[in-house]
Order: sequence, then C-alpha cells, then structure tokens
Amino acid sequence: MRFPEFSGEWNKYTINDLATVVGGGTPDTTVKSYWGGDIQWFTPSEIGKNKYVDFSKRTITRDGLDNSSAKLLPLHTILLSFRATVGECSIASNECTTNQGFQSLIAKQCNIDFLYYLIQTKKKDLIRNACGSTFLEISANEIRKIKVAVPVQNEQEQIAKLLSLIDERIATQNKIIEDLKKLKSAISKQAFAQKPNGWNRLDTLFSKGKA
Repeated sequence: MRFPEFSGEWNKYTINDLATVVGGGTPDTTVKSYWGGDIQWFTPSEIGKNKYVDFSKRTITRDGLDNSSAKLLPLHTILLSFRATVGECSIASNECTTNQGFQSLIAKQCNIDFLYYLIQTKKKDLIRNACGSTFLEISANEIRKIKVAVPVQNEQEQIAKLLSLIDERIATQNKIIEDLKKLKSAISKQAFAQKPNGWNRLDTLFSKGKA
C-alpha cells in the first residue's frame, strides 16, 4: 500500500546509516551536586506511552553530566530502550539525557517521525537479537546492524504525516475515554452514596457531569 504519486523500490539501509546510536549513563547517586539541575534525565519507565516526552521525573546538573557517561542529546532524539523493556521509544521534545537503559537514535538523513515509526516496526527484531539471563538487552552494535528499507524523503514525510494524524486521533479518543471514566465515577458516587432524603434524578446528575 503506497501513496499513488510514488513508485520505485525503497533503498536498503542499516540503522547505522540512518542514525547515530548513543548510549546513556547515571551520575553517582551519592553526590547531591549531580542531581536536581535543569537537564532532563529519562529512565525506560518514562517512555513509550506517548510519542513525545517533555520532562523527566528526575533531573541532573551540568556537573552530573560532566562526571558520568550520560550524553546530552539534541531535540528530536528518539529515546530507545534496549534493556528489560526492549524496543520502547519516544521522541524527546527538549535536549535531554538518559540512563544506561537506552541506545538513543539521532537521525542523520531520515525524517525523524518516519524513523520513529520505522523503529517501532522493528521491535520484534530488537527483541530477537536481545540476550541476557536476568533481563533482556540488545547491544548498540546489534541495533546499528538492523536492516531497513526506506523511501525517498517526500514519501517518508507523507507516511509520517499520515501516521502522526492517526496518533493524534488516538490521543483525542483516549482523552474522551478518560473523561467518560471520570464522569462515570462521579455519577456512581452520587448515585450510590445518597441519603434517603437527598435523592437526585439520575438524568440531572448526568447533565451536571456532562456540562
């Protein structure tokens, strides 16, 4: 399935051709001056739920960055988890760092949104190439060697635009579902916890909740 204006074969690449793979690190947790700064520092549990991530639960200082193996990653880096939850990813909305559970992707010659969706289709390959007795992890070299097929830039942009639109619709629907759950909870509390002399009509409760 393709957009009608495009034809021809997609070119074959490795992830290493398309992106620079960068690991992460953790500053010494016993040194207070390394923590609580203005540099975002992500862990695997914070990514994968949404396409974009803005702010991390913990932050580090410039001192912490300089005295650890953590790397400052540019805007729009794909934060890719390679340990335990292999293959989960999100796009960084700001400059940030990560712990050592990541092999993040900085795009070289590929539309960043297209690369984000492309790497998601390779999750099975990532897991297949992962190993470990305590928990699965995949090496940076194995990630670099993964083979992919990529179209021309214009087609990348069109595919990414369509998939991004679908993601936006999903996010909107999820928001509606969450709002309905809150409304249901509020109505349930009022409907089942009223005093005998304080009954309300359910249709009026629903109207209040809906408004």
